[in-house]
Amino acid sequence: MPNIPLQLRSFKLHLILPKNLRNRLAKTFTLIYVPRTSATLSEINGAKFPPKKPAPIVLRRDRLVEAESDTEVVYASTDQVFASDGLRFEVSFCWEKSLKGIFQRDVRWGLECELIGLNILMKISVVTDQGVLIGERE
Repeated sequence: MPNIPLQLRSFKLHLILPKNLRNRLAKTFTLIYVPRTSATLSEINGAKFPPKKPAPIVLRRDRLVEAESDTEVVYASTDQVFASDGLRFEVSFCWEKSLKGIFQRDVRWGLECELIGLNILMKISVVTDQGVLIGERE
């Protein structure tokens, strides 16, 4: 298996929640790539970030897609992320860690994530430099 690095072009977090909660959400959320135990090479927009320090990315509210009973709210980032090995991340809502996930490679790159203490539907979609869409639904 060739050692193909993870190269992200976009990260989108889709939240599907009742309309009455939509207006309470912030305009931005912070996604944090958490510190790693290995010294693998990682970059955001061409700048290296140390393995022992968190690396924040801003997810901006992108658009509202109205539905009859629910609303989809999309937060997105087009920061370029490069990693020679897997990456863990967390997203906090209202200052509490509410989502955690990991990009990891088996035969190909994949994504696993978990909602923590939230009773909503969500989807994550990521586009890589190879044009491959990685997704996860909870």
